[in-house]
Amino acid sequence: MKRVFRLAGVVKLRPPIAEENASILLAVYAAVHEAIFLQGVTLPLFPNLQILLCKFGIAFGQVLPNMWRLLMALNSLWPLSVCEGPIVAKVLHFYKLVYVRHQGCNWQVNLSRRQGAPKLIENLKDFMSAWRGTFCVTTAGWEYQVGLNEGALSFRIKSEFQPIQGCCRSLLPKVGGFCLYSALRYTLTREEECCVARIKSHWRKSQSA
Repeated sequence: MKRVFRLAGVVKLRPPIAEENASILLAVYAAVHEAIFLQGVTLPLFPNLQILLCKFGIAFGQVLPNMWRLLMALNSLWPLSVCEGPIVAKVLHFYKLVYVRHQGCNWQVNLSRRQGAPKLIENLKDFMSAWRGTFCVTTAGWEYQVGLNEGALSFRIKSEFQPIQGCCRSLLPKVGGFCLYSALRYTLTREEECCVARIKSHWRKSQSA
């Protein structure tokens, strides 16, 4: 896999050992599905994507391949609108973080477009079946060295699957113990409001072209 997707030499991958669960891994390990590399993800992660996952408070292996595709696309879209890379507040202005409801995707998450928000990214493919059966484990080299502080990363992605912050608990009994959407709160700064306005303007121009 490293050779096929040209991953950096520092990235360490191995098959899962007996009874190893993708949702419960040792700290600094991550569950990796081949399908994420087909979405353009590379390792080590881009620093702004690593910070974004840390701010969402979710594990690497929780992220659906389609969500990776969306994050990669947003990472390219933001600079076109003269904005810095995607951050939580700006992403949550357009999308909400949700649990995937398909069988076999317990605790895995995706981004769902908010009602009335522009469809910034088109033609997202469905990877809801083939990718789920197998995974490998990355044990080193997959995180970008963001914010090193006395040898420790300031932005370290979690290894164990996490509940979505602010999840609506009232839905739990209806969906097998999992809530369907996130109530993650966000507040845009004045600068971020200007960035969102530029993104919307860029989108409107692309629709009228």
